[in-house]
Amino acid sequence: MKVAAVSEATSLKLAAFGFVGAFFVTMIHAAQPVPGDPAQAGWWFYRLTAGVFGRLAVPFYFAVAGFFLARRAGEPGWWRREAAKRGRTLAVPYVFWLAVWDVFAVGLTMMGNARSGAGAWARLPSGWDALVFLGLHPFREPFDIPLWFLRSLLLFVVASPAVFALLRRFGAGFLAALFAVSLAAVADGVPDWVRGLATRFVSVQGLFYFSAGAWLALGGGRLPKGRAAAFGAALGIPGLVFSQWMDSRGLAGAAVVHAFFLPWALLCAWRAMPSARWPRWLTGCTFAVYILHVFAIRLLDLGLYGRTDCGVLLFKYAVGFGLALGAALVSHRFFPRFSSFAFGGR
Repeated sequence: MKVAAVSEATSLKLAAFGFVGAFFVTMIHAAQPVPGDPAQAGWWFYRLTAGVFGRLAVPFYFAVAGFFLARRAGEPGWWRREAAKRGRTLAVPYVFWLAVWDVFAVGLTMMGNARSGAGAWARLPSGWDALVFLGLHPFREPFDIPLWFLRSLLLFVVASPAVFALLRRFGAGFLAALFAVSLAAVADGVPDWVRGLATRFVSVQGLFYFSAGAWLALGGGRLPKGRAAAFGAALGIPGLVFSQWMDSRGLAGAAVVHAFFLPWALLCAWRAMPSARWPRWLTGCTFAVYILHVFAIRLLDLGLYGRTDCGVLLFKYAVGFGLALGAALVSHRFFPRFSSFAFGGR
């Protein structure tokens, strides 16, 4: 398969979409706890922002990661070299920020326990669940939840020679099989341990997008074009909104409908993103914001935990993202060695 070239317009769009995606991810984690009553305006506001647009970011990141890794697949010794590189860009930030978050979150929780008169270790994972502190729980996210993406991506990098071989052998058939499994993993009635393993530890959906990006790089296909593609993309966002309506009514299959329309919604967002030249000092903060936004949200929750009305959510979207971006800019500008280590050289 011929390796696809990356045009300047595509590079600019990738950088812009990646940065906007960091804001989308911030929206996902802003609500603590997630609004649970569809009769409240905050439920709809959260679902129509974080539930629709927020869920586009991580699939995009998986696709981009697969695309750029696959571009090296034909070079001699590519896997050993690229795996070592991802050890620095993914494994080091994963271990470092997991440890920082453990100390940060445990400290805040123990302070809250002291104020409420609870035991020092109350409301902290224990027993089998304590594996979340190490990021090794097979059915749950790491204690620092956004790091699950890094963990899954590391697994995909390790398995990439087999994944690329399957793509070369079966092409679109392999992608279709992954997509079908990703839909089955979120279907109603699936055991919790299966859902956790297939959505957070291994992330079959993430593997689908990682493989789709790799398939594009390997020359096996192109992004859909033409009227049919435009029509499908136009249905993507309304399809995600429809899945939220299904969820509000308690209808079975809402998660499957959401996962089904997600690729088209992502294509729609990609087509809508202009190829504008954003400042490198800004887009260069994307990974750092992805890591740091949870710290900002946790600090805001010291005074806003449990507030899920529309105004508070909007405030947390903006301020949480702004605090994370500000911290990233300060780190890059005044502590470049630390930034290079903590954010994998990004």
